Order: sequence, then structure tokens, then C-alpha cells
Amino acid sequence: EEVAAGVNAHRIQAAERAVERLRERDRHAAAERARVLGLVSSRAVSQQERDAVDTAVAQASLELKAQEAELRSLQTAVTPERRAVAAAKVARAEAAIRQVEE
Repeated sequence: EEVAAGVNAHRIQAAERAVERLRERDRHAAAERARVLGLVSSRAVSQQERDAVDTAVAQASLELKAQEAELRSLQTAVTPERRAVAAAKVARAEAAIRQVEE
């Protein structure tokens, strides 16, 4: 039954919203990095602040990639191969039932 139905649509929607949220976080981190880099030359920010913003950009990017992978996993959880295997199992079970009934 799960093979035929696939992943719950609400789980996919939740993963899509998470991707959207993380895309925004990634965009914001990149914008903040650009702002900080603009201030580095005037020494208005410390190396520590630059390192922190670089780390934030890297983390935002990695979180986004991980969530995008999770979304792809949910969207492709039911493959044609898995459906074929499930159908073959049902056919074998039905054949076994018919054989017992004869």
C-alpha cells in the first residue's frame, strides 16, 4: 500500500517549505558576507567577524544542500522498480492463494 501511495504529501510540502527557508537563510548569509567583506578593507570589522560570516555562509549552504537532498529523496521514494517488485510480490501471493484453494 505504501509503495502505491508514495510519501505523504504533507511531508513533501514540509520539506519544500524547509528548502525555501534555507534558501533564504543562504541568500541572507551571502549578502551579509558581501557586506562584511566590504568593511574588511576599511578595518571596520575584525578578522574574527569575517571568519564568523564565512562559517555562517558555509553552514547555510550545507544545510540547504542537505534539505534539498531530503526533498529529492521524499519525491522519489517510490520508484518504478519498487512498484514492479511490489506488484510481483502481490502476483506471487495471489498465485499461492489460488494454488491452496484448488
